[in-house]
This record gives sequence, C-alpha cells and structure tokens, in this order.
Amino acid sequence: MNKHTHFLFLTIAIFTVLYGCKKDKLEQLHMYQLSDISNAAVQNARCGIDLANGRLYGVVEGRDHQNDIDIAYGYMSSEDVETRCFLSLSYAGCFCGGSSYFSYGDQTGGGGRQGYASYSILNNTKLAAGHPNIDFDGVAEAGTKAALDAVFDEHTQNYTNEVFLADKQDNLVTRFVLFKTVKGKRGIIRVKPYTKNTSANYNLQENRISIEVIVEK
Repeated sequence: MNKHTHFLFLTIAIFTVLYGCKKDKLEQLHMYQLSDISNAAVQNARCGIDLANGRLYGVVEGRDHQNDIDIAYGYMSSEDVETRCFLSLSYAGCFCGGSSYFSYGDQTGGGGRQGYASYSILNNTKLAAGHPNIDFDGVAEAGTKAALDAVFDEHTQNYTNEVFLADKQDNLVTRFVLFKTVKGKRGIIRVKPYTKNTSANYNLQENRISIEVIVEK
C-alpha cells in the first residue's frame, strides 16, 4: 500500500467516524415549531398537541387520536381568573366537567357560549414550569440527550397536570414548559410571544399561540 492509498483510507475512516458521531447526535433529539394553536373553548379549535411527532389536532379529529395527543392548550381557573395553560389528564374545559376524552363535541352553554365540552385527554403527560433561564437554543444546537438531561437535572421536577402560562393581565409568565409523555419522551416547550388580550371575555376567544419544541426521538 503506497502512501497515497494509505492517506485515502485514513481520510475515509476519519470522515466515517465524524459522520457517524454527527448522525448519532442528530438522531437523539427532534426540534419543530407549531403555529396558531387555539384556545379549546372556541369551536373548531386546533388545540391538541402530539408532542413526540409535532402534530396539531382539532377537538373533533382529536377523538380519533386519543393515544397520540399528549397535551391540550386552553384556559383554566387560576385564582378565579381564566388563564392560558397547557393541560394533561383529567381536566375538562368550558362549561362541563369530568370527561376523560379529549373530544366531546360542540355544545352551547350558559350565556350563549359555544365551544367544546371537554379538552381533557387520555394520556397522562407530566408537565412542569421551566426556569426562565433555560438555554433552549443551546440544547437544540447540542442535539443530545445529555444536553436535555442537564436541563432536567437543574429542575426539581415537581410535575403537575397543568402549567399556567399567563397572569391575570394575560402577560406571559412561564415561557418554558418541561414535559414527559406517557410513552416516556421528554422535552422542552418554548412559548413564543403572543398578542396580549385584555378583553373581559378573552378566555372565550381564540388567543392563538405558537411554540417551539425539543423532544427525544
């Protein structure tokens, strides 16, 4: 084997190792964005999120995807004020309670309100409000489970079924949300800035938000 052939094989070997490392890193985490997620209290809202695959479902179609939807976006009471939040198991929306299904159909409630009777879902996804200083872009750039581990290790991981995103004046107060799906996929949600709504009945309007998500593959 002459030195040129040896150099060629060495170059190929180095490239193969570097490509393999890069491929392994990219296969550990997945990042995506979802836009125009709407309040479940509004008819035809697209509010059900499949966190692992980055898919958004309306309430009606969501009934056929009970095992795929991880959380829903809507409004729940916080100190007697309806505020934006992400919800998981056993929470019902609008004007009825107790349904264990994500989709329960359109209804007309008191005061002429029309929307969905329930936006609770079957999957028991665990949620936790994340620290405001999470380096979301750094985790995305690293693309490894080790980077995600570091974020989760910094938190107390006091998981809950709901995380409130806004205060009484509809100001964003929780930008990052940690999650662990029933299928064991962990990840981080970053809520993008939204248009603040100060109307008296803002909890019954679409109040769309967009998010970015990093999740384990």
